[in-house]
Amino acid sequence: MRLARSGDNRSRCRSFGALVVIWLLLAACSDPAISSGTGASGITASSSAPSPTAPTVHLAGRIVFERWDAAQGKTSVFIANADGSSERELFGRGAEIPHWSPDGKTVSVFCCDDGMVAHLVDVQSGAFHEFPPPDPSIEAHCGPWSADGSQLLCESYGTEDASRNGVYAIRSTDGRSLTQLTSNPDGEDAPGSESANGEMLVFNRSDETGSRFALFLADLEGRKAVKRITPWGSVNIGFYGRFSPDGSEIVFAGAEDGGIWAVAPDGRDLREVYRDTQGRWAITPTWSPDGELIMFGLAPSGDISSHPATGMYVVDRQGNNLTEILPPTSYQANPDWAR
Repeated sequence: MRLARSGDNRSRCRSFGALVVIWLLLAACSDPAISSGTGASGITASSSAPSPTAPTVHLAGRIVFERWDAAQGKTSVFIANADGSSERELFGRGAEIPHWSPDGKTVSVFCCDDGMVAHLVDVQSGAFHEFPPPDPSIEAHCGPWSADGSQLLCESYGTEDASRNGVYAIRSTDGRSLTQLTSNPDGEDAPGSESANGEMLVFNRSDETGSRFALFLADLEGRKAVKRITPWGSVNIGFYGRFSPDGSEIVFAGAEDGGIWAVAPDGRDLREVYRDTQGRWAITPTWSPDGELIMFGLAPSGDISSHPATGMYVVDRQGNNLTEILPPTSYQANPDWAR
């Protein structure tokens, strides 16, 4: 199975802080669109020191997330209110990396190791169905939804032809109509999310060595323009960018610094949103439906391969008012937030 967990290959990535400096120094020569309006002040650490005792934030909607069960040695997907109440298991069988459908009726999960390309769970009934590969020459792992819910986005590989590597989309109703959105013959492309208007896709791309990763943006209107928007080494394999609901920023977890970062879709205004004052590592951030809050896990360190106890927290868009949602009783990650 090609899709790796977010903790894999962490040791291969370089220091994010150093790369950001190099990125800013070279951007003026290599990419005018990114260097314009961005200088040393473009990397801004949060000015405040968030605390779990900060005033309670307004938490509305529902979340899905994965949780590790040490006794059974597997992850399951849970659903709860955004404040952590009314929690229940939605699906087991080693399921992880859940994504809400835009209408809030279905959750896609990565699970089962059964050769199917997509796995869907009806939230109300619990009914489960999956789609077989639409093309035997493409190995696809589908999860995120398109903005309008008509498609599922897939990390995909040509089984015999590497030129077919890239992000693909399939219809969310029947798993057919396989369409290639990006191409990366020398590496891997993994989808993060589409912008709310469906015009842009942020995805994680590896370089030709397979040891460094960065966020890229694809123009889905023309399906030709692809642009790198973060430095090489800024993200890790399995770390995905998420568009804010208003489309103005993309949030992601830094590969080597334990912080949460945000960047504009054109690569400008790269900023650190949050860094934990207790030295914990922020992982798998996502936006609230109104774009005012960011939810994420806080792990003891950057090594999550052993599934350490990880709590779930939120901060506001400026990185303040840290609020605990789920205590660190087990490994919990990859939240997705719906209305």
